[in-house]
Amino acid sequence: MEHQLEDFEQILAFIDLHYPLNRLGGWAASADFMKIVYREILKKIQTNEELLIVECGSGVSTVLMAYLLKKYSPHSKIISLDHSYDYLKKTKNELKLHNLLDIVVPLYAPLKYYVIDEDEWLWYDISQLHIDTSIDILLVDGPPMDTQPLARYPALPLLRKFMGDKTLILLDDASREEERKIVQKWLRDDYNLRSEYYETQKGTAKLYFKKNSYEPLITIAIATYNRKKLLREALQSVLDQNYEQYEIVVVDDGSEENTQEIVEEFHSPKIRFFANEKNRGRPYTRNKCIEEARGEYILWLDDDDRLMPNILQRYVDLLNDVEPMPDIIYGNLQMFGEENHLLKPHDYYQNSATLLQRLFSSLGSAIPNPGSMVKKTLYKKYDGYDERFDRAQDFEFWIRTAKSALFKHLEEIVVWYRVDEATNSGVTEIHKADRSYESLAMRINLDRYGFEEIYYHLDDIKKMKQKLSSSLLIYFDGLNALYYGFEHIPQSEDIAREKFFQALQCDNIAIATYAMEYVKENEKLKKMLKRYQKIKKLLMRETIDDVSLRGFENFWLFYYVLALKSEDLQQAKNYARAAYLLNPLKSESQEIAKRFGIDTKAIERRIQTIANSYEGNKNEFIQKYWS
Repeated sequence: MEHQLEDFEQILAFIDLHYPLNRLGGWAASADFMKIVYREILKKIQTNEELLIVECGSGVSTVLMAYLLKKYSPHSKIISLDHSYDYLKKTKNELKLHNLLDIVVPLYAPLKYYVIDEDEWLWYDISQLHIDTSIDILLVDGPPMDTQPLARYPALPLLRKFMGDKTLILLDDASREEERKIVQKWLRDDYNLRSEYYETQKGTAKLYFKKNSYEPLITIAIATYNRKKLLREALQSVLDQNYEQYEIVVVDDGSEENTQEIVEEFHSPKIRFFANEKNRGRPYTRNKCIEEARGEYILWLDDDDRLMPNILQRYVDLLNDVEPMPDIIYGNLQMFGEENHLLKPHDYYQNSATLLQRLFSSLGSAIPNPGSMVKKTLYKKYDGYDERFDRAQDFEFWIRTAKSALFKHLEEIVVWYRVDEATNSGVTEIHKADRSYESLAMRINLDRYGFEEIYYHLDDIKKMKQKLSSSLLIYFDGLNALYYGFEHIPQSEDIAREKFFQALQCDNIAIATYAMEYVKENEKLKKMLKRYQKIKKLLMRETIDDVSLRGFENFWLFYYVLALKSEDLQQAKNYARAAYLLNPLKSESQEIAKRFGIDTKAIERRIQTIANSYEGNKNEFIQKYWS
């Protein structure tokens, strides 16, 4: 209500009322809607002295628009259609009281039947609508929705002949399901129409005509495995798009289900289906999608997600509006399922240095894969996805391309993103996935960039290594975190104290003890180390019921205990993997990982491999501090 009053005050500031107004809101237009109408009228007046506004449904909005035009564009006209003779008469009387009848042509237009694309529609009789110039603004606020389903839809097909390329359409009540469907139907019709939505009291849709000079073929790439029921929703969300220049490439990764029968249900020539002879993993399947794609751009859609309506058109609009043209476009993700929140990545357009550092910061992937659209030539230039990465292959690709490709964010929800822990889909909590992939992705790309290029704002290589160390530890890679941060220990007491905690977090008593030597008053650290060792001793006897882990949250001990106590097998496995990652060389870690069926050899390869020229001394370090 407060905002409505504020908006109404702003409206009144532009006009000089001669007589009290009827109330806004309710069935009448709301103040925030009228403020948008005022803004658009005033913008039009800047380039056109005489406006023609056609309004579907008369009322207080007619009076307010007439006041504005009379003051700023007195030769303009409003034609106000109304199917109710009595209501139109009231509007006429209001206009007379306000001395505005010279601006408005109230037109009685009873509802009559039309045939549009072989369907019958009931809409205003426009036989008396005589227009010899293009409508500048069409305001759609009628007829009422109880006259028929999608009651306001005919406005565009019936009045299109009176519109020009610069005609603007404003639709009130756009938050209602009916009006949302009308907008989608208009957008699907071939009008080159674009829409924007405003969060007003009843929702406002602003629509305008636009023809792009560049309309590339887009390949929607879907790699799928054993999700044929969910795949149907994903495919339907693409086929509902209003942009026509696209194809869908589905590659089945050796599913045990008959995925092809779902694809064939659609009988769509836009879908091409391929199948691996056996399960080959996600990066192989994605590379297969790239190989089969004919589009200039490839948009990635997971088989259990849904593309938002009109997103292909919005991406193409962005390609036409931004110079230089981006190589990669991404947008916001709306989570659904076990989580329900909005993921809004930052915009890194022409800001590659910050993007690169963000990718090395372990704050999550700065660029989401679902809904991202990538120029196909980029995959050829960078040899596609690295097939060592069964997961996080997109994260590794973003790192490789961060400094040479142009990334651009679209400030809209592009994908409904399913979160389902049971299928490991969309898992966001960091301990619930094998993060050794992220660690490897960062480390193997260190030689590509060097510390100085990644951490460009720091002037000390030890500080740079310390930054990487912290990131690796957030991804649970205890071994490499301590390796990169080790030489930083003697720098100061604060750093030594921090390293003491990190070493203890990874259950590395040797490095914790070494760090403690650089802290003068270390009695608290000694007590903490003693308590840690005592708890660990109890744990090794599996005497865990009465043990308090207060102060050791996120330590190796913490995840070890949770793995033992969890009654949920998947949760237990996640905790056991986190404990293993923090200290992969301890026999206790190896035992609990094996108990829950974790492939330790694969993780060990990723963690212990010499991934770059900075890790030349790593084996020696392991031998000295981890044996």
